Amino acid sequence: FRQVGRQRMQRRFVRRFTTAQSLAHCQRECIEARDFICRSFNFRDVGFGGEPRDNCELSDRDTRELDAANPAHFDNTANEYDFYERALGRIADDCLDVSQVCNEDGMEFTLRLPEGFYGRMYTYGFYDRCFFRGNGGTVNVLRISGAHGYPECGTQRYGDTMTNIVVVQFSDNVQTSRDKRFNLTCLFRGPAEAVVTSNYIGAGSGSPIPIEYLPEESSLNSKVRLMILYQGRP
Repeated sequence: FRQVGRQRMQRRFVRRFTTAQSLAHCQRECIEARDFICRSFNFRDVGFGGEPRDNCELSDRDTRELDAANPAHFDNTANEYDFYERALGRIADDCLDVSQVCNEDGMEFTLRLPEGFYGRMYTYGFYDRCFFRGNGGTVNVLRISGAHGYPECGTQRYGDTMTNIVVVQFSDNVQTSRDKRFNLTCLFRGPAEAVVTSNYIGAGSGSPIPIEYLPEESSLNSKVRLMILYQGRP
C-alpha cells in the first residue's frame, strides 16, 4: 500500500468500518476482505493509550476512479485520517496479459488480470454497441463480429486481413490515463483458423499491439453560440 495523503475518502465510498489496533492491522483487514475487492482504506491512528473504534474504513474504490483533490470524493480537512491505496507499479499498469483468437466469423479479445475487472472493453467508435462490461472476473472476453456481422463492431476486412481496435477502459463511465488501446490484426491464408496470443506470433498474424494515442470518442466543448430570435428571424 502507498499513502496518498492526509485526507479521508468520503463515507459513501466506504464498504466496511472496522477497528484496527495499528496501520498494519488495517492493511491486513483490507488484504483479507472476501466479500469485496478492497483497494484502499482510511486509517486513523488513535495514539498510545487511545481506544480505537471504527478507525479503519475499507473501500473498493481508489484514485484511478476518484479525484483526490475533489471535495466530493475526499475530505481534505480531516487531518486525523490518512488515506492509503494499493500500490500499482508501472509494470502492472503498462503490461497487460492480453490475447486474441481469430476466425472467419470475427475475433475474441481476452484480458486477464490478477484482480477483478469492473471496467468496459469495446471496439473503438462502438462504445455502446460492441462491448463487454466487467463484473469482477479475472478473465474477460470481448467477442467481436466480423466485417458484416452482428452486432456491428467496426471490423474492417481487406482481402485476407481483418483488423479492429479495442479499448480497455478501467472505469465503466470515465476515461482515464490508465486506459489502453490495442490494434487487433488477423491474416488468413486459406480456410484455417489463426490463433494469436501475447506470448508468441503465429499463423501470419501479430499479437494485440498497444496504441499510444487515439482521439477521445466524446469530449466537452465550452464554446457556446447564442442566437436570439427577433420577429421570426435570428
